[in-house]
Amino acid sequence: MENGDQVKPDAKPQNVDGPVNDQAGVDYDPILPPELEQRIFQMAFRDDENMKNPFRLLFVAKRVFEWLIPLLYEVVVRHPSKRWPPVGISFNLPKYGKYVRHVLLETIEAEGMEYLTHCRNINDLAIISLPDRFKPDQLDALTTLPLQRICIDIRVIPESPLTSALFAKITHLDIACFTDWESLSPNIISQFTSLTHLMMLGDDSMSSKINSITKHLPKLKLFLVISYTYQGNIVERPWKNESSDPRVVTLSCSFVQHWMAAAQGFENPWSFGEDILAKRQQSGGKSEERELILTE
Repeated sequence: MENGDQVKPDAKPQNVDGPVNDQAGVDYDPILPPELEQRIFQMAFRDDENMKNPFRLLFVAKRVFEWLIPLLYEVVVRHPSKRWPPVGISFNLPKYGKYVRHVLLETIEAEGMEYLTHCRNINDLAIISLPDRFKPDQLDALTTLPLQRICIDIRVIPESPLTSALFAKITHLDIACFTDWESLSPNIISQFTSLTHLMMLGDDSMSSKINSITKHLPKLKLFLVISYTYQGNIVERPWKNESSDPRVVTLSCSFVQHWMAAAQGFENPWSFGEDILAKRQQSGGKSEERELILTE
């Protein structure tokens, strides 16, 4: 590669729709088979360190740019404490919305509605603040997505055949930010007929109530009962009064950080809990207390 085809490591973020295309427009002759080269660059892009500065790999060559653009826009976060893609990368929703799979929004209003309208392949959605009353277009945008994982306050979603169909598709439900066990009615929870993973906020007082929830979820495999922390650690914290249900795992973790980790394929509370269950099966009982530290 000629010197003029590379971007210096300290290059500033640029508009993906403009200068990046120009600078990534010159290719070099591949040495490896295309499938292998593509896989290597995709793995490198997903590396924890490269996710902090994704621009370096985008500039390598035009074909690399085309391989990595879908990964760059796969996860979207619009939250006061975190934005992804990072500030400095333009986001042409009509053009790149088809690549988006994981979305975390502060609200469904205004900008949030733009993402739900243009990103029609979302299968993992978190919305921090939902309206007390849904507008028809908001409910339609939400219920017609191919969702499998949601982190929303299910209590405020109006009951309808559309919402029942939506709930029936969900495999992972995170309601730790919004709902404790006392707020869940059997009528709501029993609509999640495909649910295998459930995350809720709770403490020792919840241990005797587990069965009132799980009896409505025939496919449930993992029940995470968590407390939130602002630190980047995931820690298993056994209860004083253990639940007799072997699917229950108690953790402390952060919210935005753990959601990002799951969306980007790094270890997260879901995978952490699955690992604990696997170790329980191997040992025939409770696993030793574990801790995972997530870095920014």
